Amino acid sequence: MGNRTYEAYSRVAGGNRVYEQNAQISYDELNRISRIDDLRAEIRYEYDAQSNRRLVWSAYQDGVYGYESTQTYWYTYDSMNRFLVTRGSLAARASTEAGAGTIVAGNFDGVQVGYDKAGQRTSAIYGRDGHREDYTYTSDGLLENTYINPSSAAAQGALRASRTNDLMGRVVGYTEYDTN
Repeated sequence: MGNRTYEAYSRVAGGNRVYEQNAQISYDELNRISRIDDLRAEIRYEYDAQSNRRLVWSAYQDGVYGYESTQTYWYTYDSMNRFLVTRGSLAARASTEAGAGTIVAGNFDGVQVGYDKAGQRTSAIYGRDGHREDYTYTSDGLLENTYINPSSAAAQGALRASRTNDLMGRVVGYTEYDTN
């Protein structure tokens, strides 16, 4: 079985066929999706040396007003292929070569993620407003508390949510707190 190179679906409205999706899919030499072209959108992908998506660029028509919009999201990963920056922006690009440049979480949608030595997510700093979330875990490695700090400072913020788990690791109690 080969790659899917075309995908479409349509509906009939007023006796006419209306295509909701009519996409052509292209692949690169390593068999990764490199481009999707549709009547309403174009999406392009770039990858790093480990085949993680490094860039997702899209141009599309807004579904409500039909305005032309674009999104450019950049991603970085650690040595275990976990996100370090997701939906970030390119701060500097040294060349046109894929893989060059500095990616930061500094745009509206970007998030910088941190992990501990056990591989647990310990922090997330959000580009839209700079707030920071920190996470703590039980000795069993289950998420226990989430803290919110209105700035990206390393200081632990106010307790936002707390979970209690039973002996099987199921959440049996969940409490959210006002952080104001």
